[in-house]
Amino acid sequence: MQTYLIFDFDSTFVSLEGLDELARITLRDVPDRAERLARIEELTRDSMEGRLGFETSLQRRLALFVPRDEHIAETVALLKDRVTPSFTRNRALLESRAESVYIISGGFRELIIPVVNSFGIAPERVLANTFVRDAQGTVTGCDMDNFCAQNEGKVKQLRALGLDGRVVMVGDGHTDYQARAAGVADMFVAFTENVERPGIVERADAVARSLSEVLAAVGLTDGLEAGIVAK
Repeated sequence: MQTYLIFDFDSTFVSLEGLDELARITLRDVPDRAERLARIEELTRDSMEGRLGFETSLQRRLALFVPRDEHIAETVALLKDRVTPSFTRNRALLESRAESVYIISGGFRELIIPVVNSFGIAPERVLANTFVRDAQGTVTGCDMDNFCAQNEGKVKQLRALGLDGRVVMVGDGHTDYQARAAGVADMFVAFTENVERPGIVERADAVARSLSEVLAAVGLTDGLEAGIVAK
């Protein structure tokens, strides 16, 4: 049976939250920058830890800043430098398994695709939100018809994919756990290399501090690092 690895992007494939970093760059010269950023980060945490529906969190965050194409390009450059170390170390293995790897994220394709492309992950395997922009390249919102913009978006997206095989969801947040709870993922691995959320960890089938530990936990390779916690 084929094993599909479904990765979250923010705080998993990369060590940062992409939308938060885009806001940080966009709001660089705004007088109330600190207050807006604090609110955006709070909304991100509330969504990731299951205290606020993702759709509400996303809409409220996007209402607090107005990025343009140049801000997106600058954020992509930052994220390329902040790929999670264990993903970089296992680049060759990811490339070899590219046909069984997907990125499903509440983040944005415009930020994700340029980062994961160098790992052999094709754009059609990146299932995430898309910005709506005007003719001047200013973001006016996002496509709310996209599953990834909605509550339980990863559940809906996995159902639509209908993968024939074992589905392993790897991520750090509540939206990742939801896939396992809904039965569309056979296993949920809480990824803690970048951030550890106790409420998420306690609901996971396994906990991994690196990609090597993820691979070992699902039986794809011997882990290069010790410390897998299976539950």
